[in-house]
Amino acid sequence: MKYKNIKYTYNVIGFAIIIFLTLRESLSLVLMHTPLQKGTPLFTLLSMVVYIIACFVPVVLMENMLGLHPLLFKRANAADSAATAAFGYLIILGAGIANSIVLMLVQRLGIAFKPQNIIIPQGFLNVMLYFVYICILPPLLEEIFIRGLVLNALKSWGAPFAVFVSSVIFALMHSSLHNFLIYFACGVVLAKIYIAFDSIWPCVLLHFVNNTVSFALTAFQQSENAASAVFFSVYIYLMAMILGYAGFKHIQKSKVNLAFSFTRMRDIKLKATGLFQSYVGLCAFGLLLFMAAYNSYLALV
Repeated sequence: MKYKNIKYTYNVIGFAIIIFLTLRESLSLVLMHTPLQKGTPLFTLLSMVVYIIACFVPVVLMENMLGLHPLLFKRANAADSAATAAFGYLIILGAGIANSIVLMLVQRLGIAFKPQNIIIPQGFLNVMLYFVYICILPPLLEEIFIRGLVLNALKSWGAPFAVFVSSVIFALMHSSLHNFLIYFACGVVLAKIYIAFDSIWPCVLLHFVNNTVSFALTAFQQSENAASAVFFSVYIYLMAMILGYAGFKHIQKSKVNLAFSFTRMRDIKLKATGLFQSYVGLCAFGLLLFMAAYNSYLALV
């Protein structure tokens, strides 16, 4: 890495996030104002191009400005990766349940949010393209961006600190403040896996599984077959518990290091001070927070 100054690193990360948000929102807005009908194959293809550009440009920027490259091609043991993904998905499901309980408690106070479900278009080609757009592109591009570069750039100041900051950024990038808990938990699990394996592929695998299950559940719900949706949900929870436990036992046997550790409060304060000295980093964080809060406001019933 060329630079060891935390303020400079915050500036680069903040600049990359601002570019990502600007490209994603501006290009999506342009696409929405074209004559193309949403849900058509061409519209989905162009949406994929927009997402690729929005992620690729800040990745190239960070690589050049920080002089580091994401650990993409280091091979990871297939059995260890699968076991870790199974255990990690069980943790993510638990975080999803906790997030749902929080939203139920908030609803008792009279604050209800509309469910944030994707709408799968009709037609075989449409479904296949949308599957790539939802289940393949985000796991690959987001892992390169967040774990491969943001997390990697912050590791010099301690793995726990890097895990926390990258997970907060990952959660806010999904622009849903009321679902922050589930996205933050996903970020933490994926970050720990990346650090444990020094490879992006186990993270891509878990991210892919999570998005694919959500995609399949949405497909069942859209089919207006409530019984199938409930059966599929129960099946996923049962399989997650069985495979998650088996994965946990395998991790113990293989001694994959997924343990959590915490830095001293004084260290966290010193590292956080660097963020307050980085005006670009503060602007990026404020922009992420604003967009997440605004989208949660729009989701209010």
